[in-house]
Amino acid sequence: MRDFKGLIPGIAATMMGIGFARFSFTPLSALYVDQSIISSQNITIIATFMMMAYFLGAVFAHGLARRFGAERVIHSCFVIVAFGLVLEGLLAGYFASLFTRVVMNFAGACLMVLGPAIVLSRFGPEQRGMAAGVVFTGIGIGIVIAGSIVSLSAVFNVMVASSLLSVVALVVGKVGWAGWAQGPLNGVAQGSEKSLFTTPFIGLLIAYCFDAIGFIPHTVYLSDFVSNELGFGVESGGYFWAIFGLGGVVGALTATIVRKLFGSQLSLEFVFLVKALAILVVMFTGNQTVIVLSAFVVGALVPGVVMLISTRTLELVGPENMTQAWGVMTAVFAIGQFIGAAGMAGLYGIIHSYQPLFGLGGLAELIGFITLVIFTRMVGSQQKDI
Repeated sequence: MRDFKGLIPGIAATMMGIGFARFSFTPLSALYVDQSIISSQNITIIATFMMMAYFLGAVFAHGLARRFGAERVIHSCFVIVAFGLVLEGLLAGYFASLFTRVVMNFAGACLMVLGPAIVLSRFGPEQRGMAAGVVFTGIGIGIVIAGSIVSLSAVFNVMVASSLLSVVALVVGKVGWAGWAQGPLNGVAQGSEKSLFTTPFIGLLIAYCFDAIGFIPHTVYLSDFVSNELGFGVESGGYFWAIFGLGGVVGALTATIVRKLFGSQLSLEFVFLVKALAILVVMFTGNQTVIVLSAFVVGALVPGVVMLISTRTLELVGPENMTQAWGVMTAVFAIGQFIGAAGMAGLYGIIHSYQPLFGLGGLAELIGFITLVIFTRMVGSQQKDI
């Protein structure tokens, strides 16, 4: 593999785009509820708007990069995420969090569409799997940092936690600032749109959409669920989120090894099934050990699935279509997040319990697993025979 230095911008992009812009809200939400700043019901509403903003960012990322240049867009998004965190802490309230998280998630989606695609396009086919595994560890590292900071600062207030997060985000942004000028959106030709939508690619899109729904309970509600619904305390919410992040750190690289052994398609089917079971189990228990294991496994499979989806997409569409295809995948994923978050927010408003939402998440992952099997192994193989 070429020098690790070439992967640093991609790691920074995934860390800022998902680890901080998106996932730092999960441990902070428990702190908000514990300090009676925002209610659990309002947390679900903010999450819904975050998903909508992420969708819009995924849709507009490609156009913004063409209009202003990928490097300028990525740099701007780094700044938005870092200063959004400190602004959220300074204003500390429902509307402040709603506004800052909407803006940060728009920026985060741009980073996730542009960053990995630009970095991975520079590696040869035999190197891309491992490169993707390294790039997507940024998600888990960001989660660990966010969970640890919130846990350590829980004795203070939201402003302290957000300010510390923003300082780390500024450092990450500085480290990942360089390395974008030669990205594919600044000169490499894009492929034909018609070549994207094969039957396996459509199946992959649908499965990824259901994965987006499936992981909402863990990535939005886990800390508040553990801290307040189960009554373990806000520090526990942060620690559980850090455990989720530890899984995220090893997940992408572990999925890379599994992919080498079994191939992208079989590996995807396996991880979808395991992820479904790991999410479903939380519906039936409040046992700390079981939830810790669930958090670690799902945490590992969040970047693991992203890595496998990205490499499988590359196999299906080729490097010349990767930036465009990855934008489509991210947009569809964001649609799934928005629909799932809106539906779960409405359901929570009725039942006032998180546990059934984990059941819905597990069911969504099972549907994603079935979709992968049907579109690739049944419909796809039949079309090849014809």
